[in-house]
Amino acid sequence: ALSGASGTVSSTLEFVETLGSPAVEMIISTSSGSAVAAGGTPGSISLNPSGFVLRAVDQVVDYPEATGEASLTASVTLEEDPGNTGFPNPTQAFSLGVVHDSALLTASGADVAPVLAALNGNTGPDFFDVNTFSDGLTIGCVYTFVGSDVITFADATELVSLSYDTVSSNLAGAVDPTLTQLQFSSSLGTPAVELVVVVNSASQGVDGQPGTITLNPSTGTGFVRADVNDDSVINLADAVQLLNVLFLGGVITCLDASDANDDEQSNIADAVYLLSYLFTNGPAIPDPGSDGSCGPDPAGDALDCVLYESCP
Repeated sequence: ALSGASGTVSSTLEFVETLGSPAVEMIISTSSGSAVAAGGTPGSISLNPSGFVLRAVDQVVDYPEATGEASLTASVTLEEDPGNTGFPNPTQAFSLGVVHDSALLTASGADVAPVLAALNGNTGPDFFDVNTFSDGLTIGCVYTFVGSDVITFADATELVSLSYDTVSSNLAGAVDPTLTQLQFSSSLGTPAVELVVVVNSASQGVDGQPGTITLNPSTGTGFVRADVNDDSVINLADAVQLLNVLFLGGVITCLDASDANDDEQSNIADAVYLLSYLFTNGPAIPDPGSDGSCGPDPAGDALDCVLYESCP
């Protein structure tokens, strides 16, 4: 009922004798055990606009199922309640805190959005401070110390971007998406950093709306045969990498890519086949890879491709 409402919303509380079955009456019990009818005076509640609304934008982030490793940037927007007196008001500064699930994400920092970067002749705000914690981060921003730059937020506008890394050990091997929230908080830091927007040197109330991050495990769309070092190019470096794996203890995560001759084995014959292809006009690389495009192994499944990152 309040979503989308603007300005002050009033509601009345009234005493009634019609609730319940049987209906509960308004009585007062005396010390003698008798019941005395009671009257009730209604009251009014006024619900004022929050002032400003911070929102963390929902997003879906893909990560390699095998490793669980990914980085993401979350957008935070700010919008003023149109019911505020003086709307849209010129803001001068803000502070905020955002908490996350430390079992899934690690905060690595934050950056200004274009609306802040344009301040002070495109040099950005005079004060922009970011502090990270195990379970969140805080930001304090003052647009200008001596200038007159202000910003209005009549519409939802990107304010800052927050940077995170996944906690790979808790996501590797997961086959289903994991949902987690970024929630606004006024309890991070010492002293705690509050959710505040400053207008005319006075703090205004802020309502924080959480955002959902969907962490989606992905196995990719295949591999390119003979791209042993997973750099999306087939060349001499792949033959060197394969020999390193075969004889010097090197590691690759996509054995299918090392099977250059497509015999469902990874051995010295693949290095010879690849060198022949590269330098002596030898046979073409079998699919997937003859044209450099990604794809699944069309011939067999004797080898695994746990991780190949050069295919989208």
